[in-house]
Amino acid sequence: MPVSFLAREAGRVHVCGHRGYSLHYPENTMPALEAAKAAGATTVEIDVVLTRSGEPVLLHDLVVDRTTDGHGFAAVLTLAELRRLDAGVRFDPRFAGTKVPLLAEALDWAKREDMGIVLELKEKVAAGGAIAASAAGPGAVGTSESEVMGALQALGYTAGEARDAARQAVAALPATASLEDRVKAALGVLRQA
Repeated sequence: MPVSFLAREAGRVHVCGHRGYSLHYPENTMPALEAAKAAGATTVEIDVVLTRSGEPVLLHDLVVDRTTDGHGFAAVLTLAELRRLDAGVRFDPRFAGTKVPLLAEALDWAKREDMGIVLELKEKVAAGGAIAASAAGPGAVGTSESEVMGALQALGYTAGEARDAARQAVAALPATASLEDRVKAALGVLRQA
């Protein structure tokens, strides 16, 4: 069921976990998102950057140094290189082994847990992940297309033809295509726009 961010439709005011429950868990990780829900959050704010190969991942900074045991820009790392990094040990040794999540993993979790997600897109091209998610259809990730597109427009992103082209690319995929494949298809179109 889609999550409404309008209090009159949701019947409540949302509580948003900033980067998950980042006070006590490593930010932008699955343990932080899960802990935010357990603590009563109804939505989580997450940050998205792209790897060298174009996969959207949860990371606040454009560099991995502050939140992982790695060094350098996320945009120069492949997904495999980024997934080898530890996103928990710098926060606290008890979180050693925590991985940087894919955007698709966070979206799948949010849908399964009936949680809203507020995406902060750290790169303009990262808007493709949100557009791809909305192109999958209203409610695919817990928010309506108008809410996703409204957020993108508020951030200075335009939709129009790029959104329509991304939607067509996603529609051409088999019905069994994963959310990750949908995001990649839309990103491929948006990079050319």
